[in-house]
Amino acid sequence: MKGIVLDIGGTNSRIAVVSKKKGKIDILDIKKVRTNSYKTVSKFIKSFTHLKIPACIAFAGVIKNDKVNLTNGSLVADKKTIMKECYLPSLFLINDFLANSYAVHHLETVVLQKGEKQNNFSVVVGPGTGLGQAYVLDGNHVPSEGGHVCAGYQNPTEKKIIEYFKESGTEVHYEDIISGSGILKLQSFFSAGTYSASHCKVNGSLLLNLLASNLYLVGGITETLSEQITNNFCLFFNDHKTHSNFLKNTSIYLLEDENIGIIGAAYYLFSKI
Repeated sequence: MKGIVLDIGGTNSRIAVVSKKKGKIDILDIKKVRTNSYKTVSKFIKSFTHLKIPACIAFAGVIKNDKVNLTNGSLVADKKTIMKECYLPSLFLINDFLANSYAVHHLETVVLQKGEKQNNFSVVVGPGTGLGQAYVLDGNHVPSEGGHVCAGYQNPTEKKIIEYFKESGTEVHYEDIISGSGILKLQSFFSAGTYSASHCKVNGSLLLNLLASNLYLVGGITETLSEQITNNFCLFFNDHKTHSNFLKNTSIYLLEDENIGIIGAAYYLFSKI
């Protein structure tokens, strides 16, 4: 069976026709565009294919009542409208990092740190246009908007970062700092290495919230900074006043496949049809 899958991000979007054979996803055809290239999702789909087959859209936003607005953009998606305009027999609308969580166990990874397995809890996190997060808890996949949690600090340097980002008078979310736009601001004060340190601190906090055994790093910015993250991430990640030993026992994986959202959406789709 074939399916149509989309990965709609704040900056880039992908669409593909996929199939599943012997438990593995095959990408039969794929297209990547800037998200603002199309005014509607339906036009994006029809520019690529007219196949009337099941589909899944992974969208960077909060799904509510089968509708979603792009968190960092103007694009919207409505399940009923897209099904009608594209003549789709079925359509699943899911969060983009929920899709990523379905892919991480099926893709090659770079092992940054190998710990002992204490449970079946995993955190999936990655900066891009925004900061995406999801969880896998004993096989259950849970989306999150944790990137919009208000940022805190642990030392004078991090306090200065937050004060700098707060110049506009609004509250500062982790996504404001750990994202594409955040990097540009941080570069005026620090090297890229300090950016990685901030990224590590947030991920350490996520792991402690769940006492999770595994951390998967994904996302466009993670791919761009992969060499730097490989060299520096664990040093800062494991630096914790109380639970350094626990963090040192966490398995940390880096994924650099730019089609992770497509692959994850495909696994989700074929699990439902």
